[in-house]
Amino acid sequence: MAKILVYQEYETEGVTRHPEKQQSQTDRCGTRRLPLLSGVLQRCWLMLIAASFMLFSACAPGYDPFSGPATVVAEVARQELSFSVLTINLDGTAQVGSDTASWEDRYGRIADWMKTTGKIPDFIALQEVHGRSGVVKDYDTLFTLITKIAEKTNVVYRIAYLIVGPTPQGVLPWNTLWAGNALLYNPGRVNNSTQAPNPPYVPPNYDDESYPLGLGTRKSLPCADPSLLYKGLCSLIDGDGLAQTFSYRDTDTNRWSFGPVFARFHLDNAPGDFIHIYNVHVQYQTEEDGCCPLAVETSTKYLAQLEQLASYEDGRSDRLYPPLILGDFNIGAQHILGHFPDYEIARYADREVMGVLVGKQSKYPSSQKAYIVDTLILPEDYQDPGLIGSTYCGRVGTLWSDHCAVFVQFSPLP
Repeated sequence: MAKILVYQEYETEGVTRHPEKQQSQTDRCGTRRLPLLSGVLQRCWLMLIAASFMLFSACAPGYDPFSGPATVVAEVARQELSFSVLTINLDGTAQVGSDTASWEDRYGRIADWMKTTGKIPDFIALQEVHGRSGVVKDYDTLFTLITKIAEKTNVVYRIAYLIVGPTPQGVLPWNTLWAGNALLYNPGRVNNSTQAPNPPYVPPNYDDESYPLGLGTRKSLPCADPSLLYKGLCSLIDGDGLAQTFSYRDTDTNRWSFGPVFARFHLDNAPGDFIHIYNVHVQYQTEEDGCCPLAVETSTKYLAQLEQLASYEDGRSDRLYPPLILGDFNIGAQHILGHFPDYEIARYADREVMGVLVGKQSKYPSSQKAYIVDTLILPEDYQDPGLIGSTYCGRVGTLWSDHCAVFVQFSPLP
């Protein structure tokens, strides 16, 4: 396994930062980056460089004011303020249909795609992440994915959170599966700005069922017992892995469970403006459990929780871009938009109900408009006839999961 160097973190007013990033850095393309003295100063510095170039060009013979410098300024803005997201339901540690690959190999295919295409998502939003079970040590699934990506790209992702709920697997308590939603981010461009509430009440344990249900801040699964192979990677988790969520009790088990999960971030070059991400896995009942009437009822309850959580956006003026809702919706795109008329679809894999929604600028004013410049259904927008009866994305031997993945890149310019 390739050696992974992790960032040492420290806390300032609830914001996780990385001291190494305050020094000059080299990005993955080998380009020297400016010292991160402050996002505002850095943006002013970039503007000064662009303005100086324009002035120099204007003094040159044959200068055309409608070409050259404007392109430079646009490209600076595009590089500094663009960002991308990838969302996928990992399907835990299962084998996917007739594709006999192990879950480790499936995760490796994600890293292979990143290496082959050169696309390094700034955020990776995940659902059905097995955090701990009778067969999986703490965070081994995420550490496996992070390690495989690092081996192929030299980018070491950090873990903003892994918010989990219990799924008993037999009568023995240590066989309980703790699974849920996770969000990874590229610390070379992004900082986690999620803060504890004020007053700062957070349940002391990730599985604490005693505090009031509803909207609240939750801790991530603790990295208490990872595999020896990954023992040193617990520091990739941002502190307690705080995130806002909507908790409730499952009607079948009466156990605490979580709904949609929220966190916010800022790009290195825009520390005063934030990117808000709602990571969802809309719950529903299978056909064996009664299907349709209950499915609609359950998904409607979940979406109502999401609407309450998303009310955080009301009246805010510190967004870099309009908010994102992404993940596994488990229902069609039109049903989703019926609940969220103030959002539009960035990309949706309707047959596998995975997608990315972005808020409308008219409803959610932000410092930048979110132009969609690239979208992909992954690993391939193709249904292999060898996978009869399924709606997987891709071919046998290439599948990442039993779900499609969705990639979207946003830019401040078209």
